Amino acid sequence: MAAVTLARSTSRVSSKILGGTSRGFSALVEDFPLFESAHDSYSPGPVGVTQTTLPNGVKVVSVANGKPAAFLGVTVDAGSRNESASEAGNALLLKHMAFKATNTRSDLRLARDIEAAGLTATAEAGRESISYGLSGTADGLEVAMTALGETVTAPKMQGWEVDEIKASLVMKELNFASVDPQIILMETLHEAAYGSDSPMGLPFMATPKSVTADSLKSFMGAHYVAPKMTVVGSGISHESLEGMAGCYFGSLPSADLPLPPPSPFLGGYARVKAEASMTHLALAFGVSDAAAALVLKHFLQTAVPDAMAGSFALTYSDSVLVGLCGAAEPSAAGHMVNKFTAAVNSSANVSEDGLAMAKVAAKTAVLLGLEEATPSSIASLASIDVAAIDAVSSASLKALVSEMVKAPALASVGPSATVPSYTAVSGMF
Repeated sequence: MAAVTLARSTSRVSSKILGGTSRGFSALVEDFPLFESAHDSYSPGPVGVTQTTLPNGVKVVSVANGKPAAFLGVTVDAGSRNESASEAGNALLLKHMAFKATNTRSDLRLARDIEAAGLTATAEAGRESISYGLSGTADGLEVAMTALGETVTAPKMQGWEVDEIKASLVMKELNFASVDPQIILMETLHEAAYGSDSPMGLPFMATPKSVTADSLKSFMGAHYVAPKMTVVGSGISHESLEGMAGCYFGSLPSADLPLPPPSPFLGGYARVKAEASMTHLALAFGVSDAAAALVLKHFLQTAVPDAMAGSFALTYSDSVLVGLCGAAEPSAAGHMVNKFTAAVNSSANVSEDGLAMAKVAAKTAVLLGLEEATPSSIASLASIDVAAIDAVSSASLKALVSEMVKAPALASVGPSATVPSYTAVSGMF
């Protein structure tokens, strides 16, 4: 598959700005078993989510899932949409700088202490947030919170280490992404959905050419502040989590921060032309209701009878990006687009049984996502109320679909000769 730098062709139309939703980044494609029957009375058990806010603005979210394993994490609203042109690649680089040397411990000492406590460290980054997490047992929670506090609030950021990480881990990920058609497809889809010059439409997978240790420290100083942080945990009481969060993050500066640069959903067509054996496609729409989008995502999953296709729902602060993606032989790419549009059209007239099945799958997805115990999944899903999913009706779903199809976003990677034009796709709704 050709790299993401290959020739692009883009067109788009305007759409109204959508209201805000919860922050976070949800999974691109989630496969759940099909339910042969569903009852409106069915509802999964309580999710056990408790949320509070420290006096300085740090949010604290705990999940009671009954599991013996414990997890602590911190999510910071400092993703790639917050980067200036000279800061491109900051979020990607910061992910790889997680749990390196701090002002208290060397990276080797920190790694040994984490390992000795039986903990596993992870880090994630995306367009809206950067997340740090440590999982293990309840015995290691104090070590975990100390490590989180150091890596988030007191990283050493040595120049030589930043340069080394840029040249090794970051370039390795960028090289992998440049030949992965699914990653290229998602980058291209965001360009089509939000515009090539918008904060959300710019690539997340950006080379941090101009980024230095000093510029990273400056970026963190501007964005790693209390109102942009969420401390999450599972396998720990909320009272204990709140106390630990207050100890390690309660003294962070509070600031009346402006909202991130607006990046409303626009809709349009973006493509990456390349010689390949398959054409990768995505069709998406911007909606403002996260609960309804999750129900729609799971209905669409069952509405496309194609093993090479799946549905997704990506929750952002400006909109929820919901739709279908898949791969087909170049000669069948147009046929797959037709399948996608037919599935979306059918969702406007979903049966009560079909709606019930989709709602069960959506509620199950929320529970499973919370059990995954990652900072991004907890921060994203904790604000989705199961009652809001139950409240989605066939009438409200029809109204949602009728509005969203006015501005589709279409992306393709690979041979595109048979992919319908944007005007033709728009006319299918």
